[in-house]
Amino acid sequence: MYFEFDGPPLDVGRLTDAVEQVQMRHPLLRARFDDADDARVLPHPLGGLRRETRPLDDVRADMAATHPVLTGKGGLDVRVSDLPVGGSRLHVSVALIAADPPSMRTVLADLQVAYAGRLSDAAPEFDFAASVAERRTEAEPGPAPQRLPSAPRLPWAAAAEETCGARFTRHTLPVTEEVMVRLARRADREGIEAPDLLFAAFAHTVERWSEGGDCVINVPRFERPAEAEGVVGDFSRLTAAAVCLSTADSLRQLIGAASSALHDTGPSVQDLVAWGRERGVTTGPLGAVFTTLDQAWAPKAFTDTFGPLSWMISQTPQVYLDCLAFPEADGGVRRMVWDVVEDVLPPPVVKAMAEYCAAVLRELADGDWEGPAVLPLPAGQWHARQRANSTFVPTPDELLHEAFFAHARADGGAPALLGDRGRWSRAELARAALRTASLLADRGLTTGDPVGVCLEEGVDQIQAVLGVLAAGGCYVPISPEQPVERRRSVLKQAGARFVLCDDALVAESEGEDFTQDVREDSPAPDVPADVPLFYLPLSLAARAEPLERPVAVAPLCPAYIIFTSGSTGRPKGVEISHRSALNSVHDLNRRWDVGPGDRCLPVSALDFDLSVYEIFGPLSAGGAVVVATPDQRRDPAAWLRLMNEHDVTVWDSVPVLLDLLLAQAEEDGAPHALRLVLTGGDWVPLDLPGRLHALLPEARFVACGGATEGSIYSNWFEVDAVAEGWTSVPYGYPLANQQYRVVDSAGRDCPNLVPGELWIGGIGVATGYRNDEQRTRESFVTVAGQRWYRTGDLGRYLPGGVLEFLGRMDHQVKIHGYRIELGEIESVLAGHPHVTRAVALVAGDGTARRLVAYLQPQDGQMDTDAVAAHAGKWLPEYALPEEYLLLPELPLNQNGKVDRKKLAAWAAPNERAEADEPLRDGMESDVADLWSTLLGRAVTARNVDFYSLGGNSLLSMRLTRSISKTFGVDVTLRQVQRAPTVADLTRLIENATKGRAV
Repeated sequence: MYFEFDGPPLDVGRLTDAVEQVQMRHPLLRARFDDADDARVLPHPLGGLRRETRPLDDVRADMAATHPVLTGKGGLDVRVSDLPVGGSRLHVSVALIAADPPSMRTVLADLQVAYAGRLSDAAPEFDFAASVAERRTEAEPGPAPQRLPSAPRLPWAAAAEETCGARFTRHTLPVTEEVMVRLARRADREGIEAPDLLFAAFAHTVERWSEGGDCVINVPRFERPAEAEGVVGDFSRLTAAAVCLSTADSLRQLIGAASSALHDTGPSVQDLVAWGRERGVTTGPLGAVFTTLDQAWAPKAFTDTFGPLSWMISQTPQVYLDCLAFPEADGGVRRMVWDVVEDVLPPPVVKAMAEYCAAVLRELADGDWEGPAVLPLPAGQWHARQRANSTFVPTPDELLHEAFFAHARADGGAPALLGDRGRWSRAELARAALRTASLLADRGLTTGDPVGVCLEEGVDQIQAVLGVLAAGGCYVPISPEQPVERRRSVLKQAGARFVLCDDALVAESEGEDFTQDVREDSPAPDVPADVPLFYLPLSLAARAEPLERPVAVAPLCPAYIIFTSGSTGRPKGVEISHRSALNSVHDLNRRWDVGPGDRCLPVSALDFDLSVYEIFGPLSAGGAVVVATPDQRRDPAAWLRLMNEHDVTVWDSVPVLLDLLLAQAEEDGAPHALRLVLTGGDWVPLDLPGRLHALLPEARFVACGGATEGSIYSNWFEVDAVAEGWTSVPYGYPLANQQYRVVDSAGRDCPNLVPGELWIGGIGVATGYRNDEQRTRESFVTVAGQRWYRTGDLGRYLPGGVLEFLGRMDHQVKIHGYRIELGEIESVLAGHPHVTRAVALVAGDGTARRLVAYLQPQDGQMDTDAVAAHAGKWLPEYALPEEYLLLPELPLNQNGKVDRKKLAAWAAPNERAEADEPLRDGMESDVADLWSTLLGRAVTARNVDFYSLGGNSLLSMRLTRSISKTFGVDVTLRQVQRAPTVADLTRLIENATKGRAV
């Protein structure tokens, strides 16, 4: 601890003698410390008084940052300077390893007595070394609790482990002396000790700014034996006060919980470290410290001689936030100061924490203790969020499809759909949709009824969804590639009675026990909605008489139900109303001037909610949709050709598909008309904005985010240039009529830079999960009259009300834009009769991320191919593990849970030797070279499977592009995926080459 006292001129000779006397009286002040447990007391003083001639600021900077033990001064370093206005400044630095805070008062008291010439030569008789040994024996840690409390996780500027003990900066809390006097009186009236209130305010502030809330605060306890009166030494015991305040409903409950933690005598910091070592984990520095003193640092006689304390600072190693509560003079009221390592805690964070802590102290002094325990955020943060969430615009009172049909009536000849299948005018598309609506209405579709749409062709999909909406129903998109069992589960949960599909699916469905006759003359079913299911081929609509106009429904009626992965193994059907969906569509169009001249190329699957904007964004604005064929939908070269042929101006996709488009454009040239890029649904890599602007300097790059439950997108951030220090593109700000909160586990708003769960509010919030009240209650909550969706995503607020996305809180992951519940995969795998337990996780980084499943067999052995086949019946293709690994037992972490981090580390790319036929010379070697470049490993066998080596759908797309560039042939992604070995792929390329030659 470093002190400065400004007072009258000092007699340097007398002061030199006094310093040496004090060192000789107290052995630890003349000891060398080789480590914390080894003090070598020397028979002579370690350095005397030093007279400083350097500028005062230089002396302060030197002594405040330098520990006396490290400079060979032992436990005490005393210097003196002349003040410019006359008088002297006494600089005193005392090492905590030699003297705890009460001992520091003894050092200063003895220094004054020695300066006055009255210090006795007889040192106190006390065996400090024996006392230390006895305390160590008594301090053996007991049994560890099941869950170890953790150090605070504050918004670091740098790793606390690397910078603890660096230069401190003092912060005095903005609380007047009058408030502290009232606080002391309030404590006296309530029958508690004043330090308890100070600790409550500090601890509550720390846990409020700590990710995860509850944490440990280091509380020194000075357990000096009675016979050690007047002895200088470190008698402190560092206890780990477990702060559990997040569940307190009132100030009184908060005070009670904080008081219990403060007065709890165990465990010690050393105990936590020992328990962590036993479990192979690092506790990290418990660097938030609360120290309270009953007396001033220096007695009155000392300050009368050397002047009042004018400045002081901590020098404590392994500490980054040192809260000190002490009276400035004996008998005075305590003040609270913080000494902070600003290399660890950024100044804006400290300022906000100090402002909040001061507000808590004022509330404790004057407020109602039965009132809420949680105070509002600091004013600057609160106002910034209010501004960001003030997004009100007039609510759309229309239907999702209504504007398209209005445009068709106003100008039916304008294009609506373009592509290799030809041109569809607005009138042609509207008429086809109204025929589809008639087909459904004739069979008894009623308002709000869900209709499955299970079609592959893009034009058919758009006709079908418009037809369903025009009939007053809501569409339920289902990929034709979905497994039969999952398709059944989705349709049953949705309560669908009809499925619009192609003739092939009708034929495939024959014989299913829930499939009804789909002949054109089938009567309308007169049975409950969850019993019959009609597979209606879309071709039947061609012979239906179109409805005169779309059926009118209320804007709050459902427009679509999109099913996402569910942790219980059962998919969740997100039900979105017309008003919710149209709110997002309108705002995106309004912000970026999407209008009649714009065209968009949809590349998202119909059962992925980005498709809603890709279809209805341009159509509702009077623009057109450029439709790719199924084979073109994953072919970047085809995208680029279609975009140039049809003047596509708007792109909307997940980042991984945008990456592929840019890569293709970097080789073949930019799409000439593209002016707006929207991307979201997953992490947005920092290189994407720069790559777009290098190709198209005037194009606008907008990163979006949200959740299916928030209606397509809920937030936006336009990027002109990537700022220094970004680790990802910010989430940004809410869209119109939408709001965000970042909330901790207790439902409190997290301060800036503190991670918490992202909550979405406003018009975009889904109605709920279809026919699933329990999961709807769990995920959709109402607070103060406003409904919120709990996303399960982790995020935080940056200064200025800007949101940042940090990932998932639970076992849900996103791979290439698809949200996947690992729990659903695990539930399906555990349903196999030979699986005792299953764990699914994501292994690898970047484009090499892949799903891996660990299986614990029933009897020690298992046919993984059979398990994979079982999974294929229930899971969509994007959620199928790429590798199955067997373990007799699953590893557990310190809390007795499955150690997923360890399993992810074990799931390295498969390096098993392939006892296989070697490559043949020629094209096979060239193909293997392409594989090696993409996979980052040598490929030496001709029959090895691309996906067993770590390949995935994204790498398949890149491989398709590389084949076109290397061999000059055009192959589709599907063809490449159906040729999984080097030998198969070589045959495919050779056949394509022959076809081109012909």
